[in-house]
Amino acid sequence: MRSRTLAGPVLFATIFLAGLSASAIGPYRGIVAINYLGMSNSLFATVTAISSIGTAGVSLLLGHFSDQIHDRRLGVLLCATFAGLAYALIFIVRSKFSYVAAFCAILPLGGALFSQSFSFSRAYMERARPGSAQFFMSALRTLYSLAWVVSQALVGWIAYRYSVFGVFGAAMIAQIALIAVFSLLFLIPETKVGRVAPLPIQCAPSGTLPFDRLVGIGGVSLLRASVFLHSMTLPLILTGPFRGTLADVSLVSALCAGLEIPFMLAWGYAAGRFAKEWIIIVNALLYAAYLLLVHFSHSVHDVLWLQGLNALAMAGLVSIPISYIQESIKGRVGLSTSLFDLMVVVAQIIASIIFAAIPSEDNFLTVLVAGSGISLAGALALGLSMKIQPEALNSEN
Repeated sequence: MRSRTLAGPVLFATIFLAGLSASAIGPYRGIVAINYLGMSNSLFATVTAISSIGTAGVSLLLGHFSDQIHDRRLGVLLCATFAGLAYALIFIVRSKFSYVAAFCAILPLGGALFSQSFSFSRAYMERARPGSAQFFMSALRTLYSLAWVVSQALVGWIAYRYSVFGVFGAAMIAQIALIAVFSLLFLIPETKVGRVAPLPIQCAPSGTLPFDRLVGIGGVSLLRASVFLHSMTLPLILTGPFRGTLADVSLVSALCAGLEIPFMLAWGYAAGRFAKEWIIIVNALLYAAYLLLVHFSHSVHDVLWLQGLNALAMAGLVSIPISYIQESIKGRVGLSTSLFDLMVVVAQIIASIIFAAIPSEDNFLTVLVAGSGISLAGALALGLSMKIQPEALNSEN
């Protein structure tokens, strides 16, 4: 019992530190690359694309092998080590080459830390406390988001007081602390979670993705693309047509992130009582409504008032899909979780194509209408996936 009591706080600390590390560099990657290292916009976009695609490929590969090995903890430590090395390289060797090498050659493996840590947490909780695994995973995702809220003031001060490269130093320190904390689990034999025991033939893992779940993940990808369109466009709207400042952008982001936390816990509680598809669909409809309301807004003040609705919808769209995707391939939680990284890359590509296709230079608000439309399309795809599944089961019977 004592070991289980220790394992929970260690997992919470691990996810929080992972969130601190990721959020520390998030707003400053482009600033460092373009303003301080002299990269062109096209080169920075290329580096970002290569890093994202590499992360997705590595996540799928690690997800496959994590379901085969006898200790999933090793995958988490491996990814954390490579992430720390990538941040250290940029922090110490401040050059264009080190930046490209870190993001294209090292960080794809480090970027798989998210899926590896969540797949380990899910596998451990399914064995230790199966009845509370769903709520525990939602709590972890909430803590990950809390790290983003907490970190911004700290890394902003570091960048202002010392150097913008200092944010990579902060990310490196967070990774070192993560490795130290997570290593405590090796003192707890019960946390050694590896390949699951053989299942009965009728429910044995096939290693394939059911068609209904494929359609559902397609819907989730559209929803995530809608979220990306919003994050790409809203700062431009606030500082453009609405004549706001960078401080207004930070205020809107912080307000939404802070409000998301209790909503995430609420949606996690609801996920134990209702189908995850229905929860995602409801939030997709709410998010589509929010985007349309922002489109018809006229000021920063209007957008601030809408952040309650944004936080309510976002809380469900960023937390519940994690568990939904983790259940995609029966008996393969590691491979299923790695699909999340692949979904994110697909969503980024969709959002980029839509953003480039719309004459956003004339009216960024038009992009939000497109985002609302693909949010509705995502909800429709999830509804269709729920209809396909029972029909498939009936045909088999």
